[in-house]
Amino acid sequence: MKTFVVTLGLMLSLAASAANPPMPKYNLASGEVYGEYEELTNEWCKDTEDRPCVAGEVKKENGQVVLYLVDFDRTIPLKPTAAGRLVFKWENPKDDDCDDPGCWNLLGLSGVIYPKLKAGKWVPALKVFARKDYPFPDEEGAPEGEVTEIYKYNKR
Repeated sequence: MKTFVVTLGLMLSLAASAANPPMPKYNLASGEVYGEYEELTNEWCKDTEDRPCVAGEVKKENGQVVLYLVDFDRTIPLKPTAAGRLVFKWENPKDDDCDDPGCWNLLGLSGVIYPKLKAGKWVPALKVFARKDYPFPDEEGAPEGEVTEIYKYNKR
């Protein structure tokens, strides 16, 4: 019986992997990563066609491949990894000084562009980690101190 279960599991695993195309690896020349990315975790912003708003864009600027993050108004260079992902990191060189209740200081941004399986097809996805400092919470339960917020996007 154990042999049957193991064999069945192996066959199902092979069938599932055969149904999906192989996972792509991205580099700075991968055309599929260029273009606009829309946010998955935000329902309040829609464009004129009722799609999620564009929150990021991968483009070539001054000969360098960069990611522009709309919500943070930051352009950050992308770097390839051996694993076939594109990564980025930006640390805030300024000492922001928010002093209003509920405001936050942006400490840094980092993240990755990676392949994500969507409807049987690999599409570029973007995950952003935003490090923020909330020095003065404006209400009970509001974020306080250093917090990392995660934003997820799919290529449009």
